[in-house]
Amino acid sequence: MGSFETSGRIARLACRFAGTAATDLRFSDQAAAPASFAQCGYTPAVTDAYDPAIRHICVNPKGALATGSPAPGFTIQFRARIR
Repeated sequence: MGSFETSGRIARLACRFAGTAATDLRFSDQAAAPASFAQCGYTPAVTDAYDPAIRHICVNPKGALATGSPAPGFTIQFRARIR
């Protein structure tokens, strides 16, 4: 399983899909959910591993899920601070 990390401590994504944090993990600070991955253009401030401006985490996995039983799937985990 490959993994990548962005901003040192802001977000970490590990998956079996091909991808890199630079091209497949982005953030948005807009109130409305982004309609596309291209609309996720916010760069988090790296201060104390928390940026209150982040409203959406955008993930753009590539590749294919394996087939079989049980049905294939994937999990995305992140930590959030609730105001």
